[in-house]
Amino acid sequence: MTDWRPYTELPARDRAGIAPYCPGGFVDPLRSDPNVDPNLPDDQSPLTFNFDESRLLTQDEAHLVGNVSARQNSFQLQADEVTYQRSTGTGELMGNVQLRTLGAMIGGSSAQLDLNQRTSDINQAYFALHEQDLHGQARRMSRQGDSLLTGQSTTFTRCMPQNPGWQIHAARFEVNRETGIAKAWHARLQVKSIPVLYVPYVSFPIDDRRRSGFLTGTYGLATDNPGFNELSVPYYLNLAPNYDDTFTLHYYSDLGLLARNEFRFLTEDHNGVSDLDVQISQSNDPLDTEAPRRWAFGHRQSGQLGEATGYNMSTRWVSDIRYDQNFNNGGEIVEDQTLNLNLRHKIPTGTLRFGSAFTTPVQDSPDNFHTAKVTATTRFGNVTPSLLAEWQDPKDDTVTAANHDLKRLPELSLRYSSLSLPGNLNLGATGTYSMFSRQLDNDRLNNLTTPSQLHLATDSQRFYLNTRLSYPLNVEWGYLRPEIEGLALAYQQSNPVDPDFSHKPDDFSATANAVNWRATIDSRLIAERSYAAGSDVWVHSIEPRLHYSYTPYVDQSDLPDLNTSPVGNDFALFSKTRFSGLDRIGDMNRLSAALDSRLRDKESGRELAFLGVSKGVKLSQERVTQGTALEKNPEFSPEYSPNYLDARWAPTRQVNLNASAEFEHQSMDLQAYSLDVTFLPNDRRFIRLAISGDRPDPGDNPAGYQSFGASGYWTVRENLALIGYANWSRPLDDAGEATDDYAYTDLVYGIDYDSCCWNLRLVGYNSVPDEDEETIGTGLFASRAEQGVKFEVTLKGLGGSTGNVESLLDEKVPGYRGRLYNYR
Repeated sequence: MTDWRPYTELPARDRAGIAPYCPGGFVDPLRSDPNVDPNLPDDQSPLTFNFDESRLLTQDEAHLVGNVSARQNSFQLQADEVTYQRSTGTGELMGNVQLRTLGAMIGGSSAQLDLNQRTSDINQAYFALHEQDLHGQARRMSRQGDSLLTGQSTTFTRCMPQNPGWQIHAARFEVNRETGIAKAWHARLQVKSIPVLYVPYVSFPIDDRRRSGFLTGTYGLATDNPGFNELSVPYYLNLAPNYDDTFTLHYYSDLGLLARNEFRFLTEDHNGVSDLDVQISQSNDPLDTEAPRRWAFGHRQSGQLGEATGYNMSTRWVSDIRYDQNFNNGGEIVEDQTLNLNLRHKIPTGTLRFGSAFTTPVQDSPDNFHTAKVTATTRFGNVTPSLLAEWQDPKDDTVTAANHDLKRLPELSLRYSSLSLPGNLNLGATGTYSMFSRQLDNDRLNNLTTPSQLHLATDSQRFYLNTRLSYPLNVEWGYLRPEIEGLALAYQQSNPVDPDFSHKPDDFSATANAVNWRATIDSRLIAERSYAAGSDVWVHSIEPRLHYSYTPYVDQSDLPDLNTSPVGNDFALFSKTRFSGLDRIGDMNRLSAALDSRLRDKESGRELAFLGVSKGVKLSQERVTQGTALEKNPEFSPEYSPNYLDARWAPTRQVNLNASAEFEHQSMDLQAYSLDVTFLPNDRRFIRLAISGDRPDPGDNPAGYQSFGASGYWTVRENLALIGYANWSRPLDDAGEATDDYAYTDLVYGIDYDSCCWNLRLVGYNSVPDEDEETIGTGLFASRAEQGVKFEVTLKGLGGSTGNVESLLDEKVPGYRGRLYNYR
């Protein structure tokens, strides 16, 4: 084929974007011709002819013979013979005809040419569009100007000329280089010599400009009952430069036909995305025969309402709790519809921030309340005020008073931070007022009759004050951060339906209260030494850390517990509190210690290796609980935390190792561990191995497990990559012994095959649906097993994009960073 060059002979400019395993590509000789000015219109250049011999047929007509060529800047022609009319600029070309413009070549056996109108008709034609590698043959091809080509009885392809993997045969073919669109009528797709698809009309892009058209479709096969079970066909609408729309018909054999639409917009001040799904037909049997047609709606938007005011909002609504689990790979149970709005407004002293969140239960959700939450915060000099308010409203009359949670309406907080004290001295204070109520209506209040129910009507006001003084000393080789705090809690409670309630609203002195203090010292020493490592300099550091926190015991058994819970880990290191929330001031006498060793590259700062050990000790009994305080234990002896180990190693920029382990204090039995090793070359390939385990702890983690996972996206040949992820897990009993064999929880496997003219992605998957205790056996629809095989075929040169398989890999394969083969 004319202008075809082997890959090794391609210039660097023409080689860009072509896969290295391709045999070659098309080269436009005009691109490197110094006599061609791409910025000069051809009709502003003189027309010159070259030939072996000529004769005048008339005063106006000449016959040119032998190696005839003509040039007018970027327009060139050549033929064995040319008959040319000077006055009309028309001519007839015969034998080995070729016409060229920048980026396009047309050849044939004979042609009619009109230089003034810049048109030509070529018989028994062949053509090539160099930048698109699109080429083919036609019974007759017409050229109109430099941008429009049309062909009759055309065969074209993006594949190599010698052995095309696919071709399209069309009764009529049109390429508009100005719009970047190609069209074909009565088109038949042929793979090798086998016809596989006929369409009366098809259009596709020939460059990277956004335009309307079909994107890559996704096809699915079932693994349990082999056969076709899924098909998605997206159509992209390029409505304007700043907004577009993608409409997808998605067919599931067990769920019916789903219409999906995504609308995106971008303006100078606003941008957003709207998603709408509607189930057109429903072929599966719902658990509830009256179940409605399924749907989902989501919207995300952000922007500016003026120079000083910005916002972002999001909302998502679904027809049933299992909608995402059924229709979206890796989707989870959705129990609430949500609407979130956040505003930020610049004021002279800083930024005023306002946030709101609204939820309402999905139709078949086990949740019982519509809720709303509003927050606001700003800053005035040294003072930061904030406001929080929460509401809840039962969704129906079956919701009892006991189902109601305590809500804050309102909670006001003032935080003060000194900015101008001498040296490093910092003085701060935080005061918080909270009003807690279950917000029961009159009917539910009147139904509270038994003593065990009356407390549900209690309204509580909480006053909290924290004052702190610190003097942090930070130097290059470490820090010392001492801090002392004063803490005070007071409550005022009332109960409109309990005549025996002990606290009167107007008797503040009779309410429960607590006053305490807390001291904390955190220190770290950093000792560094540099080493020469070839041409590099490495810095090794030893970093011991000590953290001590002391809070004396104060009895708080009479204080209500409104929204406080213990910190998740009973022995959290380097912490100064044992509770989240403000209702308990946990007594503490703890010392935490760590010894870290770090190796880094001095020039880049990149961490090469890290090894750290840490441990803590409770020096005295901790008696404060959420309820009644523990009795003092005169025989208490210090309690030690497990031994914690953390390690990281990056021998190269491509290899990373992360490990952690937890050993029991005395026996040094391994309690929990995790290890993952990742290899990340410079492209999108990766291999990741991970193991983890956790022995059962009756108090903290009653369910133990062991798991092993592996994921990867790796080339086994230049144009063939394997994709996979598998995670196996098995449970452990109270003694730490395995109670069952390993079983997979997630499994993904597939290939990504790329040739010069097409790409195949085939991925199988099998996952265990995720359910919680509240939703098992409930809802309008049953859980759907996540299993099957999806595949996508992209014919290069015919447009398209990543399809449904891409979202599946993003969701299910840890470490996946996007497709590897992006050659044009």
